[in-house]
Amino acid sequence: MTGRIVCLLLVLAACGRERQAEPEHVPARWREVRASTGHEKHIGKVACVECHAQGFEPPGLDVCTRCHEQTSTLHHNDATAQTPTCTECHDFAARTATAWSCMSCHDRRQGSVAAVGAHADQPCAECHQPHQSPATVTRACTECHADKQTQHAGLRGCRDCHAVHEDTHVTLASIDPAHPAQGAASRCEQCHAAQPGKLRVDAHALTTGHPACTSCHAPHSARGFAARPCAECHANQPVLAATRHACTGCHAPHAPGPAKPCTSCHREQVAHPNPTKSPRGACLGCHPVHDRQLVAMAAAPNGASGLACTTCHAMPSHATATCRDCHAPHAGKPALTVGLCASCHASETKGTANTGHAKCLTCHTSSVHGPQGKPPTCASCHDAQTRTAPSGHANCAQCHAAHAPKPVVRCATCHAEPAARGHGPRVACASCHRPHGPGGPARPPACTSCHARPTLAGLHQAAKHADCASCHHAHEQQPSDDRATCTSCHTDRKTHEPTAKRCATCHPFR
Repeated sequence: MTGRIVCLLLVLAACGRERQAEPEHVPARWREVRASTGHEKHIGKVACVECHAQGFEPPGLDVCTRCHEQTSTLHHNDATAQTPTCTECHDFAARTATAWSCMSCHDRRQGSVAAVGAHADQPCAECHQPHQSPATVTRACTECHADKQTQHAGLRGCRDCHAVHEDTHVTLASIDPAHPAQGAASRCEQCHAAQPGKLRVDAHALTTGHPACTSCHAPHSARGFAARPCAECHANQPVLAATRHACTGCHAPHAPGPAKPCTSCHREQVAHPNPTKSPRGACLGCHPVHDRQLVAMAAAPNGASGLACTTCHAMPSHATATCRDCHAPHAGKPALTVGLCASCHASETKGTANTGHAKCLTCHTSSVHGPQGKPPTCASCHDAQTRTAPSGHANCAQCHAAHAPKPVVRCATCHAEPAARGHGPRVACASCHRPHGPGGPARPPACTSCHARPTLAGLHQAAKHADCASCHHAHEQQPSDDRATCTSCHTDRKTHEPTAKRCATCHPFR
């Protein structure tokens, strides 16, 4: 009887009549739950005792089905593997949530069901009817996402990549580097890991700078799934000879590690710089393909495609020569041979061929990269010649040129008068004179070394004519046989045939 009185009081209060203070035996909790959605829906329509037959304890599931027998509770709770009671969704407690306050539970994982991220702001009833079978109404994604067309070959539908409730709004800035694959991007591997060469997940295809497939591939782009141009992100990486060095020609987007070696295209044998000493390796030591300054230089007419030698070698050049006159860029250190010197000094090397001066380094001992040093003195090699040179011949350069095989200065240059007269019909000074030792006569030889007395004709056989110098001089064409020469010895014949000018006319020596 008491319970009916209480219910009557509650009904009158719900109908807008002036509420009176509840009797002391009405639980204080009633004041907390009386304004709930469930009670507001039932007060005035259902007597309190229909649900609260056992006082104010929450009624069980069978109470609801007494009136709502057409409702099938299909909603299943994966977390507890139980069918939830009606009051878990239809609130009779102090909360003010409605029956469709799904996110009060689904904002977090429910067992095997992920928390609702995408579509959390959409009415659940557009796809779900929990008291019907099937409970989920299938709708085409394009009804709402008409702008998300894809040309990704092999896909059957949006759900191949997207789970309906997952959070697909993952931006590059929010990606955790330790776990880069989130949302739909994490499902690329499910198809591509089984395609060798397309995506090598086992080799860390998603590398630093490319944290997700969608970093490069836009699956909803009009151009299909083609990768974005590298320059969209790497605009600050200028490329040397860009028409021949496309990014993917050196860098494999789906492979880890450094770029392909230059020798995969450039077959030159590279020995400079030393790969063990160059921090960038052999080719890149001179040709850094992303060096901004070098790229700008190469773009100019006849621009250089490699760094200047002085970038590493701060040494003066050899006179006016350039580095490449002696050094081949892709070869090691050149050998200082006559052939190398001849590339610039052809006349000098030709003149010294087959002589003691044929090897350039014999006299040029200073470093080719340093200031030109003074060559060694001739005496350092030609000691005997230096010691035996007669007076006036001490300076080797007066007769010799360093790059000539023979003396380039003739005796007549200094000894013009004697050389002009010569000795008899011959004018070869070296027949009687030597410029220095050790070869050749040390002094003019005796006349008899060439003119043996038994072979001389006429009055040469006379004993008093043995002294050649009485009649002959070394540097003359013919001997003196005039009257004055003969009478210098034959004084008693001064008046003999006074009209004769030459004695040899009658007194022959031939």
